[in-house]
Amino acid sequence: MARKPLSMWEQERKKQFDEAVREYSVDALKNIWKIANNALDVRTRLQANIWLAEKSVGKDYKAFEENEERTAGNVTINLIPMGESYITDKKDEQEIWEAENNLLYEELEDDDWGSEVYLP
Repeated sequence: MARKPLSMWEQERKKQFDEAVREYSVDALKNIWKIANNALDVRTRLQANIWLAEKSVGKDYKAFEENEERTAGNVTINLIPMGESYITDKKDEQEIWEAENNLLYEELEDDDWGSEVYLP
């Protein structure tokens, strides 16, 4: 079924609407970004982030295909410090090295830790 052709007046209104959408779309996107980062309500931030993600990668985006094998290996997360950064000293670097190489083990000071459990 074909769509009814637009009248001259409707064509002009559509053209004005399209121009307004192009003009204000950047501001609207900035506002949604602000809501996604600064809204007080967590649900509002989540909805704004979902909207941004869906518009950038699409609703049907999948990290893994259903028939694709998922790796069970380690996941590396890189943290990027913002603002003032902490300067490590030799002791901190040594502790970091030991932790990364699984050399840092904490021992329990006493063996009767179970006696501190509350039993009603």
